Amino acid sequence: MPTFHYPQRQPRPVVATTAHWNLRKRQMDALPEFAEVLRGIWARGTPGLAPLNSVETAALAQQHFGTNFRVAGFSSAQMFGLPVGHTPVWIRDGLTLPRAPRAQDLEQELRRPHLSYSGTRGHQHRSDLLITKGSDGAALTGLWDSQTVNLVEALVWAAPFLTDWRIVSCLDHLMGMHVRVGAKRYGPCTAQQIAAVLESNLVSSIGSTRIRDLLPLAQARTWSPMETLVRMMVRRAELPAPTMNLTIQVDDHGRMRTVHLDLAWEEARVGIEYNGAVHATDRHTYGDEMHRLDLLRDDGWDLRVLVTRDVQDPRRAEAWLSWLAQRLV
Repeated sequence: MPTFHYPQRQPRPVVATTAHWNLRKRQMDALPEFAEVLRGIWARGTPGLAPLNSVETAALAQQHFGTNFRVAGFSSAQMFGLPVGHTPVWIRDGLTLPRAPRAQDLEQELRRPHLSYSGTRGHQHRSDLLITKGSDGAALTGLWDSQTVNLVEALVWAAPFLTDWRIVSCLDHLMGMHVRVGAKRYGPCTAQQIAAVLESNLVSSIGSTRIRDLLPLAQARTWSPMETLVRMMVRRAELPAPTMNLTIQVDDHGRMRTVHLDLAWEEARVGIEYNGAVHATDRHTYGDEMHRLDLLRDDGWDLRVLVTRDVQDPRRAEAWLSWLAQRLV
């Protein structure tokens, strides 16, 4: 099972106010070991620390402001690898997806550090940081030992900005991936655990309603948003649901090898593989992939290999869906 690992710069920077460092802003701007976290708050680390991205900013801000704050929203979602972001028009059109309720604000929110607070806020409003009321559920340990909200809570906040495909991809990520942030390792979780968090910790909202509605479309052992897309296209064509990343033992020149098939219909011995950009740019990965597919075919599997154009072009999509339908009759 794949593991998402957020890249963490070492060691953790020291965060304090401008007054603490006893330097002027222009002096710290000129020093490579300083990076401005927020207005009036600076981090000092190894030379070349600057610039900080929104996830790093949120992690350092949480530690600066204290234990009743947590990294939240898109900041925590990106920290733990949830595939939040834009939806290409061709995916929205191909799945006939409605626009997200707050799609027009997505770009701004992806760039803005986000913290939530529990109990008494005890902090002034800031224009460079989003601060919202959060739940009192258990915190996760994130980047630089920061405290972050439960990822279901993060997704609830993000859901109004995301299309259905993005939300289902995020749910697939929660149900199908291990996540490492620093020394901590989390996941995967089950659909029942996600539903329990929605019921016990979160008030009704647009985000929680959308996640409840889309949770039945999520499936464990789905390891990429493009696998989610292919599965949703199969479902939209009213074809039988596949097993995701089925584990298969095949004979590789006298020794047994464990391989995984992206979408599999085991009884019919039919499978679909989606090959992303890495297969076109890495010769070793490409060569191993071709060998793996040959082993599966030798084992009796009828396979179709898809690339981006196959799901992007309506005529090509219709062709492979027709191929699949004929084999599943």
